[in-house]
Amino acid sequence: GLGRTELRVLLLCAVNLGPRNRVQLNQRDIAHGLGLSPSGISRAIKHLLACGLLLKEPGGLHLNSRLVAYEGARISDIAERRREEIPLLRQRDPQFKDASYPKV
Repeated sequence: GLGRTELRVLLLCAVNLGPRNRVQLNQRDIAHGLGLSPSGISRAIKHLLACGLLLKEPGGLHLNSRLVAYEGARISDIAERRREEIPLLRQRDPQFKDASYPKV
């Protein structure tokens, strides 16, 4: 599940979105806004990426727009869907490197 820090980071990102759900804050801004260390923010963002709540795309971090379709789904269900997508991503891009997913 999400810890307190991950939830705070996710909510701050969600209220600071630009076009195409792009997060308009960098990690330093998030750390300053929440009064947390940059290393703690980095760990939280890695966890949110692994869970599929945030996506790393060209131009920065994006809130996963499919979350609306998954409303009410458990985080573990979303993470499992992401794991299922990895073979497809590898087919499209041989350079694709998947993150290690924490148990959720």
